[in-house]
Amino acid sequence: MQVQLVRVDLVVVGSLAADVATLVTDYERRLARYVRLDVHEVKAEPTARGEAVVLRAEAERIGKVLDRVAPPGSGQSTRIVALDSRGTQASTEQLVELWLGAATHLVLLIGGTMGLPPDVAMRAQEKVAFGRITLPHQLARLVTTEQLYRTFRIARGEPYHF
Repeated sequence: MQVQLVRVDLVVVGSLAADVATLVTDYERRLARYVRLDVHEVKAEPTARGEAVVLRAEAERIGKVLDRVAPPGSGQSTRIVALDSRGTQASTEQLVELWLGAATHLVLLIGGTMGLPPDVAMRAQEKVAFGRITLPHQLARLVTTEQLYRTFRIARGEPYHF
């Protein structure tokens, strides 16, 4: 497959715990061989404030990042994908086409403890699920970076164990 993707912005709510950060950092380092990866961590709102407040605050923070990295009217060169357990389930091979296909800029969105705010998810052209289970946002970030790395390896015909 001819890979056109030159830039990935990963927009995530919350930061990583040290033990997960080590694994994620390894995949981010590996990805640097293939693509420019920019990670944008937005502050998680304390869940004690209630779902409505949390989602509203996190939507505002994510929206500011999205407006900067993928302003409205960015055109077809930018593809925004929300990672959401209610999204379409895709195999790794399908992710190769979806993530590395037509766009030159991919924006992946990972919500916080209460998921992605609905108005943020609506900005995505696609919603993808890693199965029907709900993953903690830190684990979702690890799976996302690993799958992104795997998609590049597959697209370039490089070996990767299955």
